[in-house]
Amino acid sequence: PAAAPAAAPTAAPAPPARPAAPPTQTHAAPPASPAGVPQAPPTPAPARAVPVQAASDRGYLHFQAPKFAELDSEATCRIQWEVAGQPVNGIVRIQERLDGTWLDIADVTMRSGRGTWIADVDSTRTYRALPVVNTTYPDVPTAGSAVRKIAARQVPSKFSAPIVSASSYFISEGAKVTFTAKWLYRGKRVTGKVRLQVNDSGNSWRTVARGATAKGKATFKVAVSASAKYRVVGVSTSSHKGRIRVGSTYASSPILFVSAKAKGGTPKDSFVIAGSGYGHGVGMSQYGAQAQALAGRSAEQILTYYYTGTRVTDNAIDQAIRIQIGTSSASPTVSFDDGGGTVAVDGTAVATIAAGEKVRLTAAGGSVVAERVDGAGAATALASAGEVALTTDGVMKVTGARGTYKRGSLQATVIAGAVNIVNRVGLNQAYLYGLAEVPSSWAPAALQAQAIAARNYAVVNSATFKPDCGCNLYDDTRSQVYTGWSKENEATFGAAWKAAVDATAGKLVVDSAGQPINAYYSSSSGGRTENSEDVWSAAVPYARSVDDPWSLDPASGNPNIAWTKTVDASTVAAAFGLPDVATLRVGERTAGGNAKVLEATSSSGSTARIVRAEEIRRVFELKSAHITGIQAS
Repeated sequence: PAAAPAAAPTAAPAPPARPAAPPTQTHAAPPASPAGVPQAPPTPAPARAVPVQAASDRGYLHFQAPKFAELDSEATCRIQWEVAGQPVNGIVRIQERLDGTWLDIADVTMRSGRGTWIADVDSTRTYRALPVVNTTYPDVPTAGSAVRKIAARQVPSKFSAPIVSASSYFISEGAKVTFTAKWLYRGKRVTGKVRLQVNDSGNSWRTVARGATAKGKATFKVAVSASAKYRVVGVSTSSHKGRIRVGSTYASSPILFVSAKAKGGTPKDSFVIAGSGYGHGVGMSQYGAQAQALAGRSAEQILTYYYTGTRVTDNAIDQAIRIQIGTSSASPTVSFDDGGGTVAVDGTAVATIAAGEKVRLTAAGGSVVAERVDGAGAATALASAGEVALTTDGVMKVTGARGTYKRGSLQATVIAGAVNIVNRVGLNQAYLYGLAEVPSSWAPAALQAQAIAARNYAVVNSATFKPDCGCNLYDDTRSQVYTGWSKENEATFGAAWKAAVDATAGKLVVDSAGQPINAYYSSSSGGRTENSEDVWSAAVPYARSVDDPWSLDPASGNPNIAWTKTVDASTVAAAFGLPDVATLRVGERTAGGNAKVLEATSSSGSTARIVRAEEIRRVFELKSAHITGIQAS
């Protein structure tokens, strides 16, 4: 999804390009992130000859997989390949056991003796890894890995894990850092035993402190002497005994990095940026709304929680609006399926189109030329005018468009020498029926909260006509994702979304003065939403930072509770205008915890900064600016 624009609103915040809605029924979801941060590949030891003298000299291939994972999720599996303690590069093949037969399903390229493979968990599966190509020690035999089984679990409501933060993520050598562990289950504080663990060797975790959460919180103070990864593990709970899982992969917090500080330092090859959330983080969190709905909260409670000082009222606002239909074709073709239609000019029908026929639209000067195209490709002219309107009693499909269209009309004009198509529909319900912002299978209260927020956004932002598109709103994340009939007509769950729109007809969120708010929303936060001025420029009374543990609740299905991205040091250096980069750190944070200032230091000690959360997100193409740690390699 498109990133929000770098330009910020001034007096009243202009509609920012909204980032990343959650996965929809009709679009691919963002890839799920593993629960932990993959460790950066270690610097390989110098290659050496390894004689084959005994069984101990055989290659060692280890396939690590979680014992269980949530049904319909993605599980991160790691492969380790060594010969006499030295890392091996090459190719490893992943096989799956099916009906008594091992099937090849993937090849993994090993670097510095390590590789990662993602398993789609749709049932209990058994896997193993086999060596295919050994480029480091080709003469040394290697046995296959042990067999590993990943069990699919269907009890997401019981999954809960602590969250850990540090008082500093980049400190002086030997200084002490205070780690804060928070443990919540569906917004309720968990009392239980937790352990702080460190991984500073690259291979295993060891416990450095033990404690217990009191009112959902525990603190640890630990001296950091080298760059290391930390996590908090939930061991047991007295307040939620039997209701949440502990001692499992789901009871381990996302990993964060803490690095020992040095002046200048050695230039790095890459940086692994770890973070949480997806989008700008202002206003309602869509995955947070889903978690609240699953916990029994109403749409009104959800909306007034995320939008400070507001209330939900009935309002009869409705109007016809124009949504630009994005198409990849210079001369788009409109197909009429499941019913015929008409072609009109100035409100008068000039041609009747039968079911199964097509109309091609071409720009000729300032006019749109409409032609009927038969099955053999022969074209018959129907009209040539400044605007051509198409309606149907069935469904219309447009070449290269993201959806299909049944309601209202498609109106074609010429803008900047190209055909421009808009769908003209009523705002209050018909437009909302076609919004593909959240899965229609979500809880009713979450769908209703989304419908009201989307209506608010449309009411406020459709007031301005955009000459560049001949529209009020775009059909993508610059406004709201609109797929028309494709959303409304989704199998099984399409009726649920339409019912949510109908149940909230005319409802709007208004501020203390009774005016409809610009209901900003994004996919999820990193645990707290953002103040509007920290993301754009103007402080908006209803867009205040609030705690958002709901975004981190695994019950929501949020795939971006934790994520990582590896960025080459050359890319980082270019972004900061430095010859190289030895250290990269978050220098300042917003009220919501996003990175507000990102600082880089070169090997010579020169420093440079990138300021503002949205600029940091744009420059490094991050899912969000909620950075939880940075690891150099």
